[in-house]
Amino acid sequence: MAMDLSTPPSTSPPRSRRQSPNLSIDLSDLPPLITPSPPSNTLLITNLASLDIFAPENLQSIQAALIAQAPLYSFSPLKSFRRIIVTFYTTEDAIAMRKALDGETVLGNRVRVYFGQETRINPEDQHLHLPKADRLFFISPPPSPPMGWEMRDEGPPNKEVHAEDLASALAKLHARPGPDDAMEEDDPAIAKNNGFGQPR
Repeated sequence: MAMDLSTPPSTSPPRSRRQSPNLSIDLSDLPPLITPSPPSNTLLITNLASLDIFAPENLQSIQAALIAQAPLYSFSPLKSFRRIIVTFYTTEDAIAMRKALDGETVLGNRVRVYFGQETRINPEDQHLHLPKADRLFFISPPPSPPMGWEMRDEGPPNKEVHAEDLASALAKLHARPGPDDAMEEDDPAIAKNNGFGQPR
């Protein structure tokens, strides 16, 4: 005996849908759209959730696979951020590698690849340079020079040990013993007091 499993057509009237009031969404508080990063020679390989990816042998195989496609300038795995930063010598290589890698599966993880900030391959010297000697002032901090001031080269140092005015002042100070001083040196009582009333 065969059983009819089909359901008989419903004879009840269709349910009327409840009328809902017109809803509107206010989109004025949405933040502005963020433009994607422009292409650069640096790629950020993200969504590497599995820590097995950061095992040394796996990193070596990933790096070898990347080098087989294009020469690398740097390969920087960041285990704590679950990403790898890769820099190529040209932006064209980075664009081609992003097209090849984005959305691929690496050890069970679907990776996302984004462009990072441009990396300078030959960075210029970042050190501060010495100022030009003709622009140095000996006041700190250097104010603007006074009106009418002109730059002049400093003269050489003094060739004599003392300047003439200092030498003449020192000559005037040179004391020569007078006749009274000779008498005081012979008197033992005066010599004992050292001339200032204080014993030696």
